[in-house]
Amino acid sequence: MIDDVLGWTMTALATVALPLALWSIYTLPAGPYRRCRGERRRWFHFSGLFLRGNCWHDLSGLHSDGEEGIRCPECGALANQRHPIRDGRRFRSGIMSLLIGLLAMTAGGTAWQRGSSWCGAIPTLPLVLLSGTAVGEHDTTIRDEVLERAKNGRISGYSACYLAEELMNDLRDDDVRWNATAALDSLWSLWPEARPALEAALVSDDIQKRGIAARIMRRKAAKPSQALLEACVEDLKDDREGPGYWFRQGNAQDSGHCLIKWYHHAGSMVRDAMASNDMQQRILSAAVCGFSGDRDAMEEAVPILTNMLRDNETYGDAKIAAPALYNFGPDVIPHLRPYTLSKDPQLGGVVRHLIERLENPGRTVHECTNRLPRITSLSHDPISWNFERCMENYW
Repeated sequence: MIDDVLGWTMTALATVALPLALWSIYTLPAGPYRRCRGERRRWFHFSGLFLRGNCWHDLSGLHSDGEEGIRCPECGALANQRHPIRDGRRFRSGIMSLLIGLLAMTAGGTAWQRGSSWCGAIPTLPLVLLSGTAVGEHDTTIRDEVLERAKNGRISGYSACYLAEELMNDLRDDDVRWNATAALDSLWSLWPEARPALEAALVSDDIQKRGIAARIMRRKAAKPSQALLEACVEDLKDDREGPGYWFRQGNAQDSGHCLIKWYHHAGSMVRDAMASNDMQQRILSAAVCGFSGDRDAMEEAVPILTNMLRDNETYGDAKIAAPALYNFGPDVIPHLRPYTLSKDPQLGGVVRHLIERLENPGRTVHECTNRLPRITSLSHDPISWNFERCMENYW
């Protein structure tokens, strides 16, 4: 608060002092000495800061008449050759601009000292506007000061909205090192003012920019928009080789959790994604349908999930598929029975165990006649896991 007051004080005073100084230079007093100063003031008089004379009567054409100077007919003061002053403006604009400038420098210097940076003397709004120019781009003193204020929660309102728009450019896949990381850290602090900019980035063609925006929105938004749900479905894909993949680590898990939570809005998009050419998206879409208990999706989801139960080279797929199938509920049993006689021992064993558990909800894993094959080293009974637990250490 104090820094903002000092900064705006400096800006306001400098805005007044600069044009006043220029005007005083442009209108320097000129011409003959013919203006009356008036009666001599005491050693200090407040009006002397503003006015060059307290009479200012024009003495043109008057003569001394034998006296040592010219007697002013207005105030009666005796004006000799040293007393009259040059014709021109009466207001002491030069002195006033100097005084106001000194006050501006004092306020700015105090803010500078408090902030340990010359940028600390600049108010937030002008500083944010400068950050959108070449002098305030990434890795400059101005941008560092702006990001520090954002981190400390000192930027809000229009300044936060404008800064969020500028930071969106830094999220793109470019050759500037660490600019996306700095922008990501600041956008967390600019919520909710940053939401419009993040929403717009969800439909960007830049994969890195869209992925980072979706990551922030999933954590911050109380209710996802349609664009965010579409981005979540897109993030179920295997994008390990895409640009900025380190920013998207864990995006499939976060997206799946968001889609399950808001499945009543995203169900149709998730069902459509089960026909994707991307294996990871196809698998995780089927898993999301299962954990959401979408009985309308069983026809398409069960073949995908049961194929994951086979003894194969894919790490961690069975521990996702088994609880996903279980969460469909008893209605999935008719879809599972054809797989009980599978030649794959792991697939047949897991399916028989699932059917027994669904038909006898009170039985534990150790009470079942059809024992569950060991599909993970983390637990003897992963059937009760939620989606987040299943995705841990996956791939």
